Amino acid sequence: MHTIMSDFPRGVHEAIGAFVSGAPLVCGGLSTVSRIHYNDCHAFDMATNSWRSIGLSMFDQRARAGATLLVPTHERKKKKKGGNSGGPVWWVGGGYNGKAWTRTSELYTLAKDGGVGGFSSGPDLGFTHQGYGMCLVALNATHHFALNG
Repeated sequence: MHTIMSDFPRGVHEAIGAFVSGAPLVCGGLSTVSRIHYNDCHAFDMATNSWRSIGLSMFDQRARAGATLLVPTHERKKKKKGGNSGGPVWWVGGGYNGKAWTRTSELYTLAKDGGVGGFSSGPDLGFTHQGYGMCLVALNATHHFALNG
C-alpha cells in the first residue's frame, strides 16, 4: 500500500532537495505565483504526512541551484562510529537569487545530535560567466565537481 505525500505548503518550483536525516528536505525555489525567490527550508514528517518549516534558511535565495549530498566525515574515517561527526552533508551552489546568477555555495551540516543544523559559506564556484542552472556532483569522499549551465 502506498501513501500519497501531502502537498508542499506553497507553490514553488526550481527548488533543491535531498533526503537528510531520514526525511526529505526542500530549500529555496521560485514562487509559482509571485516570482519571489526563497531561501527557507521545509522538512517532510513521514509520521504525520506533513511538511513543516524547520526554521532553517540558506544565506542566499536560490532557484535553479545545484545540490549534492556529500559523504559524511564519519564515512570517510571508519574509526568513528555512529552519530554525526560534524562534517557537512549537503553542498548547495549557484542558482538565481531574483537579481543575478550567483557563483557562491553553502554547506549544510547537521547538529551534533542529528537534528536541524545550519548552513555555512562554501567555496566560491569560480566561474567566469554566469550560467543557466548548476550541477554539483560528489564523486567520492574527496572529489567533487561543478558544472555551470
